[in-house]
Amino acid sequence: MGFPQFIPTSYQAYAVDFDGDGKRDLWHNPVDAIGSVGNYFARHGWTADDAIITAAKGPSTPPKVIEFNQTQKPYASVSTLREQGIEADTGSLEDSAKVVPLVLEREDGTMRYELGHNNFYVITRYNHSHLYAMAVTTLAQCIRDALENEA
Repeated sequence: MGFPQFIPTSYQAYAVDFDGDGKRDLWHNPVDAIGSVGNYFARHGWTADDAIITAAKGPSTPPKVIEFNQTQKPYASVSTLREQGIEADTGSLEDSAKVVPLVLEREDGTMRYELGHNNFYVITRYNHSHLYAMAVTTLAQCIRDALENEA
């Protein structure tokens, strides 16, 4: 239904009148649509200012013992991934932290590794495709970077 393509039960549960005009209009009002998606995310556990993904490095061939690209709550410990040669590029993640291990093939055939956090999982609650969640995350990062460069 409308811009966010909510099913009827999602409309009932998450649609909001974000601009305060007295109606929840997801068909013609992008402000209500954006606010409603934000409400959906918040109600599914989105945490403001928390990471969505962390870039990682790993072997040229993904290890077979790890399930990659699963659209479920973070399930793999950082220590288990490290044992398989997959490590975060920057920052420090605790060994016990759980992430969603992602591996994406680039145009040149090389592998790109990412570690999805709970906010990544929240995006996949909205749309179950890990590729959709990566596209949304990448777009958001580009917008953030552009806004920071304007300042």
